[in-house]
Amino acid sequence: RLGLRPAHPALGAGTTPVWSVSIGQGEGRRNRITAEPVSAGGLIYTMDSRARVSAFSLSGDLVWSRDLTPPGTRNVDAASGGGLAVGNGMLYVTSAFATVQALDLRTGETVWSRNFDALVTAAPMVDGNRLFFTASDSTAWSLDAMTGRTDWQVSGAPSPAQMVGGAAPKVAGNLVLFP
Repeated sequence: RLGLRPAHPALGAGTTPVWSVSIGQGEGRRNRITAEPVSAGGLIYTMDSRARVSAFSLSGDLVWSRDLTPPGTRNVDAASGGGLAVGNGMLYVTSAFATVQALDLRTGETVWSRNFDALVTAAPMVDGNRLFFTASDSTAWSLDAMTGRTDWQVSGAPSPAQMVGGAAPKVAGNLVLFP
């Protein structure tokens, strides 16, 4: 459910939800919601624990919803994990189906989509016309945010701890910092 859940002690105990709405499948034993909601242009974007991305108005009305499960996928439990980022009039979505997609903010239609050899469960980061993210095989990627074409990739040291989710890259001056 999407609503106001105080996550910081400075908000105090007196906060009350203005509205709440179901965003789809909740968390379960095998599936987790790792995507933080993002907003732009008067809409709030969410991803549930089964790779359903939705856009809601600021009053909680559903504007559009898309199931990003690839056709022919038999194991929907593989959907756990992914992230969202907004930029250039697009919603960028990473998923545990080893895909990165750019969706139109207003309609949810696919602008471009890429498949990778490893899960992409951490949130992406947009900086200008570049999209940055890391895959579960410890590879850092930079894509052209408008086309999805690879700018560069760098392999990191593999980690035996295959965590679901993760921190998005950050930009510091001319550097891109990967977690």
